[in-house]
Parts: sequence; structure tokens; C-alpha cells
Amino acid sequence: MRNHRAGLPFILITLFIDSLGIGLVIPVLPTLLKEFTAGAEQQAYYLGFLGSLYQFMQFFFAPVLGALSDHYGRRRVLLVSLLGGAIDYFLFALAPTLLLLIIARVIAGISGANSTVAYAYVADVSPPIKRAQRFGLLGAVGAAGYVLGPAIGGLLADPDPRFPFYCAGGLALLNWLYGFFLLPESLEPDKRSREPMSWRKLNPFTNIASLRRYPIVSGLIVAIVLTTLSFQMLTSISVLYMGRRFEWSPKTIGLAIGALAVLAGLVQVGLIRVLLKRLGERLTVLLGALAGVAGYILFGLANRGWMVIPVGLSLGLASVAEPAARGLLSKEVGEHEQGTVMGAVNSLTSLTGAIAPILGTAVYAQVATVNRYSPWLGAPLFLSAVLALIGLGLIMVSFSRHKEIKEKVPLESHD
Repeated sequence: MRNHRAGLPFILITLFIDSLGIGLVIPVLPTLLKEFTAGAEQQAYYLGFLGSLYQFMQFFFAPVLGALSDHYGRRRVLLVSLLGGAIDYFLFALAPTLLLLIIARVIAGISGANSTVAYAYVADVSPPIKRAQRFGLLGAVGAAGYVLGPAIGGLLADPDPRFPFYCAGGLALLNWLYGFFLLPESLEPDKRSREPMSWRKLNPFTNIASLRRYPIVSGLIVAIVLTTLSFQMLTSISVLYMGRRFEWSPKTIGLAIGALAVLAGLVQVGLIRVLLKRLGERLTVLLGALAGVAGYILFGLANRGWMVIPVGLSLGLASVAEPAARGLLSKEVGEHEQGTVMGAVNSLTSLTGAIAPILGTAVYAQVATVNRYSPWLGAPLFLSAVLALIGLGLIMVSFSRHKEIKEKVPLESHD
């Protein structure tokens, strides 16, 4: 068995670069669009279009990359997608027309779907008992990229808004070189999928539908989608909500969001290990889902700035649910299907990323003018709590129907 010690750092760096790229775009893209649009209305239209385009590309290509990695191995797919990401950054930096900017965003969505393969790689090289913990580490690294991306993008964009993309492209190329020379394959040929590749296998809808043969998998995935949708609704209106509810400045809001993201990252790195050891994956999933419901309700009712502190603690604890649930999912499927299942999960959560801002802002628009102390101002957050509560119910139903998940003990333990 090949040594996979070089693989985990590469995966962490890859996910960091993916999420950093998403964050870089936030402060820079509106400025870039000014060069290609006639006014504020057209600029806003294309800003929303490019954001949704990225999410839809992720929806369609997350299962494609996962299935390809099950068939051809993780290493090839990771390296090709990372090279595509580097090309995307340089296209953003050099694009002289709006069309090329759109093409760059398409490439970004496709290459960014490599998180599917990253999770499958980690599942390959981790014993079942350590998967949830390592998935939590991947989530923490992704959160760090999201937090640092806007700050780095804003700093590097002065005076040239294209400069951050040159830097990100260079970083992606360096990581590609690291992977090309040092990254070992995690899925040996004898463990790969033997089913012939077909358009049906690459279709995200058939991939998602095929999960019905694993009852606990399909139940957990629907729960993950609902809890992800609820959290993304929160993030879509958090700036508007905190500005109205607490009358905070953009700087204060930015610091608060950054602090919440850091807290969630610390929980995923440190606390999840303790919870998994003491409670196991099932109870950790339930605890995280329950904490999410409580966090949304508290945030919706909060009418003083200091109340964000218990909200942050609740939502930080809620962040353990997804990696623990992914750990359970990875135990239910064979090694040759890890990419397909993780692809289905990432595909659906990408779709929620396109839906959540529309749903969250539509609900907020209905209550935006109420008194800032009114509980009704928290209506989008209460809807998030309802969605998370439904997700919690589905988790409990799945667990009650399937009392035990047979843990697949590997013949060889991996570090």
C-alpha cells in the first residue's frame, strides 16, 4: 500500500484554494463588471447571474467528477480540475469581454466541484472511525478560505481589481505541481468501479435517484440538504438582518461574520473529535442538528448585539452535524462508490446555494420595514429553524429504521 501522507495536505490546500477563490470574487466582481455593463441595474443582474451560474455548474458537475474518480482514480481527476481552476483564475485576470468572464465562471464552477473528489480521497485513506473527524477538518479549511478570501481580495484589489486572480492562479499552479509530483493515488485499480462509463452514470439526476437503494443514505442526504439550505438562507440575509436589527456598520458586521466563521472552524477542528469519541457519530449528528434549530431561533429573537454570542456558540456547535453525517454516509457505501455518493451530496448542496439567496431575501423583503425590535424581522431565520427541524426529524426517522450501520473495518489501517 502506498504512503498517503502527502495526500492529506494536498487535499487541504486544494479545498482552501477552492473556497479562497469563491471569497476573492465577492469584493472584486462588482468592480470588474463595471467595465462591461451599462449601469447599476445591469451590473446587479450579471452579478446575480454569475453567482447562480457557478452554483448550477457545481450541481451538474459534482456527480460527474465523483463518478469519473470512481472509474479512473482520484489523482487524475483532482489534477485536471486543479489545472482548470488555475486557468479560470488567469481568465478572470485577463478577460477583456463579458463573455470571457462568463466562460471563466463556468470553468470555476466545474473545477470547484473537485471537493467531491477531495472528500472521496479522504474516505479512501481514512479508517471509518476517523472519517467524520477528517471531514470536519476539511470543512474547517473551507471555512477559513471563505473568511480570508474577501479580506485578501479587498486588500490585493487596490489599485488593480484583477491582481488577486493572478495571485490565486499562481497558488493553484504551485499546488498542481505539488500534486503532480507527490500526490499518490488513493483508489487502487482493483477497487475502482467496473461499470462502463455512460451518460446515464454522469447524469446528476440519475446519480441522486440511485441513492434510493441505500435507505439511510437517502434520508441523511435529504437532511443534509435541508440543514444546508437553512444555513445558506441565514448567510444570504445576515448582512441585511444585522444592519437593520442591531444598526451595525459594515465593518462591525464583517467582524461578527468572521468571528462566527472562525468559531465554527475551531469547533470542526477540535470539538468534533471529542464529541465523536464520547457520543459517536449518530448522537453527534443529532446534537449538531438540534443546536442549529436553537441557533436560528435565538438569532431571530435577538434584539441586542451581545445576544449574537450565544447564537455563535449554537451555530458553531451545529457545524459538527454535516461532517459526522458524511462520515456515516461513507460507511454505508463501497469504496468504488464514494465519489458518486459525495458527488450527489455536493450536487444537491450546490443547488441549495442557488435557491437559498432567492428564498431568504424574498422572505426578508416582506418584513424588512417592520420595527427593528419586532420578532417578525427574524422571519427568514424562523423559516431556517423550521427547515432544520424537518431535517432533524428525517435524521431521527433514518436512525430509528436502521438501528446499526455496519462499520467496514479495513484490512490495513491508514494514518
